[in-house]
Amino acid sequence: YLSHGLHFGNASRNLSRQGDAGFEVSAEVDFLRARELAEDVERGRIAGAAFVAMNPHAIPVPFAENGVPYMDIGSVDTPSVQLDCNGIVRDGIRHLRDRGCRRIALMRWCEWAGDTPRGQPWYEIVRATMAEFGLPLREEWHRWAVDPETPGAGWEQFREIWTACDETPDGLLVTDDVLFHDVALGILDSGIKVPDQLQVVTQTLKGSGATYPFPVSSLEVDIDEWAELIAETLIKLMNKETVSPCVQHVRARLIPAEAPRVHGSTVQGLEEKTLDLHAFQPLNREPLNREPELR
Repeated sequence: YLSHGLHFGNASRNLSRQGDAGFEVSAEVDFLRARELAEDVERGRIAGAAFVAMNPHAIPVPFAENGVPYMDIGSVDTPSVQLDCNGIVRDGIRHLRDRGCRRIALMRWCEWAGDTPRGQPWYEIVRATMAEFGLPLREEWHRWAVDPETPGAGWEQFREIWTACDETPDGLLVTDDVLFHDVALGILDSGIKVPDQLQVVTQTLKGSGATYPFPVSSLEVDIDEWAELIAETLIKLMNKETVSPCVQHVRARLIPAEAPRVHGSTVQGLEEKTLDLHAFQPLNREPLNREPELR
């Protein structure tokens, strides 16, 4: 069983519950252990593999040649369990529209989009959803090309959106929880009042414990549900059972923002202390030591 990241512990626990079926869950395998994994596959020690947040074709392991079933979370041609990204876009835009937003900006990460999102399936979903709700589509209010792991990525991209033209967005949808950590800093840096000037929706992970110093609606993804589907699908493949549908989707649950009670510069319900930009830092990130350059 090959995995990577947050899903590993959840999925491996679900696989372990199938111990009576004779399956043994191995430890997480990374790129550096690919040769060892390949040897185990060739010797018949591996019954199946699940790739989580990894490209199964990026490591030279002969799964197919040895009849070992494998799956990942990004394939459309082989069994996979994926996040319903299109549903997140639709639900997020619909929620902002229902709350009165007419000028909606979108931030996400798409490493294959290049210089323009046009023609990308996800952008066509955005275009169709905005058209369905009668909302204008402004490409200058969309950001997609900077890896969320790049320090300051969300801060810089939000600044670009907010200063793109004389008119500013009144709604913001961020479909990456890591990216949003920096976006939140950009919003604070800019002195923007949420939700008076800008209403915000972001994807989050259930149980992450992330909190923000202003009201944020969440599209919450249940990692346990995702891991359970991965484990169930892999076991079916190892038992040579049919997996239908081939691609399964995990939907996010919308949790509307609840406005905290504000007394001066203190927000009750988050922390009983004065809000400090530099005290609010993204998870696992270095502080941003820069001054805002907003017009």
